[in-house]
Amino acid sequence: MVIRELPSNEIVAANLALVEAIEARLALTIPRRVREKMTMYELYERGLFGNHLLFWTSVEQFENDLASADEPNMTKMTFGVRCLIPGKPVRYHLKPNEVVPAINELGLRYYPKIHISQMAPHQYGTVSCEICDRDFGLVVKTATGQVPMRTAFADQESVTILKGINARIWLRRHLDFASFEDIFMLLAMFPDHVIETTSFSRPVGVVWGRNTVVWEVRYY
Repeated sequence: MVIRELPSNEIVAANLALVEAIEARLALTIPRRVREKMTMYELYERGLFGNHLLFWTSVEQFENDLASADEPNMTKMTFGVRCLIPGKPVRYHLKPNEVVPAINELGLRYYPKIHISQMAPHQYGTVSCEICDRDFGLVVKTATGQVPMRTAFADQESVTILKGINARIWLRRHLDFASFEDIFMLLAMFPDHVIETTSFSRPVGVVWGRNTVVWEVRYY
């Protein structure tokens, strides 16, 4: 079998067709460049970036799920609370019964962009990555460790940068097949964007069977 490498104009056309098909399915206009963090969160909350941890956009929604038998594991989780307005305070590693008091204490309850999120199970973390596909090829910046992504990347000795086929092989080794396919779908939808991910030694997130969650997709 002969594998033909597509010319760049055909790749661009294929990417645009993919984005237009998803826009039609979701009745959503997808920006070609996700520059602002607020725009990124709007797309994130619509599920456009694939697998993610649990999150809630209102206190009432969180309280209803906490009281529901459908979410029995919530009592074993910890959570973060924030307002998606720059400069507002955040609080992390809250037990379920601490979430609402923290929101009230921080004065966030009545802001329109409140965000309550499940904390990542970092004790099962394997690798964190920044992934992008530039004109010169695939680039992966990665760090290992059972710590938050920001902490992992702060330790320069644990950071590795891989390019081209080596980056692709490395991703295939650390991401399960479905997560690997998801990431390359995002790279096709958002060329030249940086995708931030963390992978785990067990399935995590809202999409069944994935070992990788996507934190951000941004153009910068």
